[in-house]
Amino acid sequence: MDGPACGVAGALLTTHTVTAMLFAPVYALWLVGCLWLARRRLGAAFGAVVAGNVLGLGISAFFWLPAIAERPLVQTERLLTGHFDFRIHFQTLASLLASPPLTDPRLLNGPIGFELGQPQVVLAVLGALGAIAARQRPALVPENLRL
Repeated sequence: MDGPACGVAGALLTTHTVTAMLFAPVYALWLVGCLWLARRRLGAAFGAVVAGNVLGLGISAFFWLPAIAERPLVQTERLLTGHFDFRIHFQTLASLLASPPLTDPRLLNGPIGFELGQPQVVLAVLGALGAIAARQRPALVPENLRL
């Protein structure tokens, strides 16, 4: 585990705070995985993780510390009402896999469809099946394409 990789939290906080909050569980699992891989020298690895994260958060403090300090001065409750409520924009699996609706060419701004195309779904399934087959039979994958 190297030092620059541990500064991911600070870099992500500087770029987009909401993405950093959504990415936090994945980042925590990644850190646990790194610590598990370095379990023979757990003390040094844990120290590197703590030091890297403290350094990353310290470097990005110019961005997130004022946001936390000035939060009472901003009407953040309005971010979760009406059109800005993120829950009304999630698509169900059925709507993603549905056929695209017929469009009316006379409409200037018709409804926006969020459906996946059938070719994309078929290619995704074929890719997943190919990855499973390559994992089970590594001899089928050329040497220069193996991970």
